[in-house]
Amino acid sequence: MLSHHTQPRFLRLAASLSTWSAANGDEESDDPRIKVTVGSSTLVSARFDSVVHKLADGSLFVQGNRSTDGGKTWTNSPAPVRAGFHDKWRQSAGCVLRDGTFIGLGSRPEFTRLDRRILKVYRSKDNLQTVVGPKDVVLDIPSGPGGRSETGEYTGAAVVEHSLIERQDGTLIACAYGWWKGDEEYSMLGKYVPEMNMYKTRVWVIASQDRVARPGKRWVLQGTGRN
Repeated sequence: MLSHHTQPRFLRLAASLSTWSAANGDEESDDPRIKVTVGSSTLVSARFDSVVHKLADGSLFVQGNRSTDGGKTWTNSPAPVRAGFHDKWRQSAGCVLRDGTFIGLGSRPEFTRLDRRILKVYRSKDNLQTVVGPKDVVLDIPSGPGGRSETGEYTGAAVVEHSLIERQDGTLIACAYGWWKGDEEYSMLGKYVPEMNMYKTRVWVIASQDRVARPGKRWVLQGTGRN
């Protein structure tokens, strides 16, 4: 059992939307177009970089911690599994495929050159009792200027964040952000000096459309938008 200090922290979204306005001193709405319905509560990780996964066997899993009673109590997963969620690739985005396989992406792809990233793919067929990976997958993107992190490290800033979904046709969709060629508009000059190259980032969508190979084995760029 996890100690008090290591248990995951969660926000519980309970059935309180209908009373939120009154509790905060706002006037109640009588707009007939607005309908409030109440469902069961949902666990959301209090850490912005963590995702709560519901596995095929019904258990909950977040950052190497497992619950089989709806989040009331938590236990540590085997050390090799926990390592996959706490290594330098910081796995966070993931989903359970229709066949029960869990597939996850490391949130920090390897930065090998300005027009390429190496995605880190994890896979489990036994409800995260064991994990295979990370396996390296090449993702080609338009060349970018690169930039620096808040600590001054040079980085391509191609970060996969938060979400991974499987569409009805089996396509996997994930989002990333970073810089492409021409993205050289400075961000927050009041906080960062120009020499840090802290440019505003863009977001883009990547997809794995493998219908013959295993899902997640090949990834391609789908589209982009500016932040």
